[in-house]
Amino acid sequence: MERFRTYFRRFSPKAVPKADELLNICTETIQKLSSSTEVGTEDYLMNRHQCNFLVGRLSDTRDSLQKILISPLLDEKTILALEELHQVLLDVETVINASRITSSQWPRAAIEQWEMKETFSRLLYDVQWYTSVLLSILVDNSQESYITFEPALCGGQLSVGDEFSLLTAMKEDEESLKDRLRSVKVDDPIEKWLANQLLKQTMRSEEDHLNASHQFLKNSEGKDSESSLFVDDSNDFSLATASPGILFLKYQDLNFDGIQLGKGASATVRRTKLIGGQYAMKTFETGNTTEFDQEIAALQILGQHPHVVRLLCYSKEDDQCVLIMEEMHKDLSTVLSDISRYRKQKGLTPTRPFSDVQAVALMLQIGEGMKYIHSKGIAHRDLKSLNVLVNLADPSSRPFSKIRSVKIADFGLAKTKNASQTYSNQTVNRGTNKWMAPEVIEFGDKKRSRFNPRKADVYSFAIICWEILTGKLPYFDIYQTDRLIKDQVKAGTLRPNLSKECPPKLAALIKRCWHPISHERPLFPEICKELRYIKGLLLRGDQRTLELQDSPPLRSLGRAQIQGPWGGAGGGKFLDMGTSINRIKFKYSQSPGLVGLMEVEYNFDGKNYVRRYCDGYNGHQEKEIVFEPFEFITHISGCKSQTALHVSGIDSQVVNVDSVVSLTIHTNIKNYGPFGHEKGEPFTSAIGRVIGFHGGGGAILDSLGVVIILGDTS
Repeated sequence: MERFRTYFRRFSPKAVPKADELLNICTETIQKLSSSTEVGTEDYLMNRHQCNFLVGRLSDTRDSLQKILISPLLDEKTILALEELHQVLLDVETVINASRITSSQWPRAAIEQWEMKETFSRLLYDVQWYTSVLLSILVDNSQESYITFEPALCGGQLSVGDEFSLLTAMKEDEESLKDRLRSVKVDDPIEKWLANQLLKQTMRSEEDHLNASHQFLKNSEGKDSESSLFVDDSNDFSLATASPGILFLKYQDLNFDGIQLGKGASATVRRTKLIGGQYAMKTFETGNTTEFDQEIAALQILGQHPHVVRLLCYSKEDDQCVLIMEEMHKDLSTVLSDISRYRKQKGLTPTRPFSDVQAVALMLQIGEGMKYIHSKGIAHRDLKSLNVLVNLADPSSRPFSKIRSVKIADFGLAKTKNASQTYSNQTVNRGTNKWMAPEVIEFGDKKRSRFNPRKADVYSFAIICWEILTGKLPYFDIYQTDRLIKDQVKAGTLRPNLSKECPPKLAALIKRCWHPISHERPLFPEICKELRYIKGLLLRGDQRTLELQDSPPLRSLGRAQIQGPWGGAGGGKFLDMGTSINRIKFKYSQSPGLVGLMEVEYNFDGKNYVRRYCDGYNGHQEKEIVFEPFEFITHISGCKSQTALHVSGIDSQVVNVDSVVSLTIHTNIKNYGPFGHEKGEPFTSAIGRVIGFHGGGGAILDSLGVVIILGDTS
């Protein structure tokens, strides 16, 4: 039992429960929840249909737990999984208790708790998943089954049936909320103002809601107010932030007397009280509307998610900009610092701040939040531990209590929609140095570069994972200037050191996430699936599988495809690609038609490298193409045929080889070529964005194909 005591922080050191005791606790919690959705005449249950659906599905879990309790296969290996299951059941209880309100509380509850579908979905999935982990442990204990715990069990999605039922319950709750907003009288003027706006939102169809971002909110006199807030186009926003998707509060109704919770370069956060609740009020510096506009636009799109901080309302008067959001206890960086400082004050040996299970659980919550954010077409661009907020089970305990929930905040640098989806023109040096991806780092006067901001978010996430494992700031032990550190990070020669205590499978995932080549980093759906699998292995105590460092699977490069090669089968084979292509140098002849040299300079996330695909001895003419900023290859075309070559060392010996005899490079600006003689069989690639080449080459360019992102010609 000793190995469990550091994990069970809510129990005394001598009170670590046994497996059967935990099973009974979980079963009793579910039984208690089964009656929790009943309300008296003076009470009201927000999201009643979703609460009832969730509690109803817990009956299946209760049946499984009762079977486990009497099973001879039950042993102490199930303790960690049972404690995690119990924690989720407590989270279910917290949500349902918050939904149970008196009639006087309902306006605030309506504003705080509408659009809770993602939360109910996550709670139900987690209950089902932990139950499946428990059952997998018992199946293993039997030693008579070939069923194994696999990554396929860790996808993070409900069954189609459960998803449909939950969506139906959500729509029923929306109708119930509309009816109540129409019928119940509200006396408080601020509550009435917000409730009227909420009613208008619930009455909009989803299509109306998306198309309404250019329209106007009502002002206090009930007249149309032309106060829509458009975001700076240079940051690729086209969404108006003063849409009916967000509740508006008049500036004079705000309370600025609360204590200061934090202060950054562009805003100050204070505690404030509003309509009977306590919230965090983020006030932007006078005149600094750009970050306000970006943040509110991102939060409008995101709506409600259990791992994204929730925006309740906003206010803007002239250049005074305010966001009212849910209040969280601390940021992750402060929690880590508190733990370290406490151990130092007590003279304790420095150690990791969390167990492996706790660490992976935190990583998974952050990953789930980022997965959702990216699914909405948003890149965060300033992901760091300071922007990860946490709620604690007991915020008054020292040095800290167990972290109950994690939410991502601060979208002041966020980029939305098309600009975040793939490789596009991005502002460089955005973010915070120690968490900044190599491709974001630039020196000198360059202000724009092409990279995928979602992949940059993945790099920042990997640095946070390292912080969670160590409790330290990145590069705390490197006494160099920020410039020197950034030089090494950009060159790919510097990353934080992962401890040998880190499970190899987790270390392999983190290293993939901070890979210097952004193409090689996984995206968050894959990251979350792998983290959940690792967490399941930890709960199962499967050290053997955790020690395996599988080679990462071959992954699709988004929409990228390999096409060709066109030409012959000879020559040394090559395949290279980059974030972009800087220049190409050719040596060629028109008679006979051949390409005797093709030299390409690639840029891989800010680092240039050159590849030469032919010997360069053949050909009489030379041409070097240096592409303009933002110019890129859309496709290639050419001809393939036989070429007569003199074989060195053999008098008068001529051989005919199939090869590329002509090549034309097409870009989004102009065409270059043809280089060689246009004869033989023509070929052409599809149109998109060429990011690499493959084929064969030696004395001449035997064959050539492309690595291309189809359709990306923006």
